[in-house]
Amino acid sequence: MYRRSSHIRFLCASKFIHVIRKNERLQVLIRLWRCYSGTVRSMSKFGVFSITCFLVYAQVAGIGTVNPPVSRATVSSASNLESTCGKEATERGLGQRVISYSLYVPYSEPFPKDFRYTQTLGSVVERATTAYPGWSIRIYHNVSQSFSFWHFLHDVQSRFPHVDLCPVYDLPPPLNDLSARQPIGRLWRFAVMGDPLVKQFMVRDIDSFVISREVEAVNAWLSSSRTFHVFRDHPDTLHPMLAGLWGGKQGQSFPFSEAASLRDGMLFSPPMHHYYYDQELLQRFAWPLVKKDALVFDSYTCEKPEFGESQPFPTQRDEFLFVGYVPSKKKEYEMVKNTPCPMACRPRLHLDWVYC
Repeated sequence: MYRRSSHIRFLCASKFIHVIRKNERLQVLIRLWRCYSGTVRSMSKFGVFSITCFLVYAQVAGIGTVNPPVSRATVSSASNLESTCGKEATERGLGQRVISYSLYVPYSEPFPKDFRYTQTLGSVVERATTAYPGWSIRIYHNVSQSFSFWHFLHDVQSRFPHVDLCPVYDLPPPLNDLSARQPIGRLWRFAVMGDPLVKQFMVRDIDSFVISREVEAVNAWLSSSRTFHVFRDHPDTLHPMLAGLWGGKQGQSFPFSEAASLRDGMLFSPPMHHYYYDQELLQRFAWPLVKKDALVFDSYTCEKPEFGESQPFPTQRDEFLFVGYVPSKKKEYEMVKNTPCPMACRPRLHLDWVYC
């Protein structure tokens, strides 16, 4: 009898471990319950022990989703983990899904061209909110209270409670005053990497609109086993990773410590002020790792050997819009309009998608 109960417990543990690796917590509960309830029925003598084991395994699995949602205050007091953004982001607790943006303005009052963000940021946040329910938005910024932008930013936050403002001059350790060490604002959005409270993140441009083509590609990535996603959807793509069109899943395949090391390597590189510096850093630091485990969608540069493996986007282009589309950049739109996709970059079943 003892050998039989030990054998059943071993099988249950094996099933448990197999499911845990897939992060399917609800299935953990179901399989454990079936397994151990079967043990109780077949061996009433060991029933109490079996149910106890079930509770222990469930506790070890960290199956918190069976409990009511934890309030911000409870999370804050119960955990020593801290976000790379600030108190409000920390209070959102574990398992966050985050879209990360940078907002940089000159330390003097913003130039007229910088005010374009006041016209688009609200729309960008609103579109992202609708497209990605359950995701929070972080804006890593250098806007102080003396700027007129300050009131604008906090107005956006008041309209969208899932928006967290991350002042780069006062971030939690180890980043601290990031703006003093890295003045290149486009890099600040990379600070989401290595955050122990974030399980999935996407890095985006603060002036790019979310379109349905992007959402479908993101959903394909989320349902896949790949750790990273990389999108290349414009004929003028010069680097394997665009700084505002990639993301990752942190945890088992991309440990937090490795993510933090990658983050620090880029954020603490000597600042260079040329336009593509953020993408050059990604190519140097991130791409060697990312390309091994990424779902890459590419509509124009799929034949470049240095860009690695890729596949066509899962949906056809709509009205010449591209992933990463910025309404104010008419030149980029016209380039897509006048450039058919190479045949090799089109879906095999849809070679007729001229503008794939």
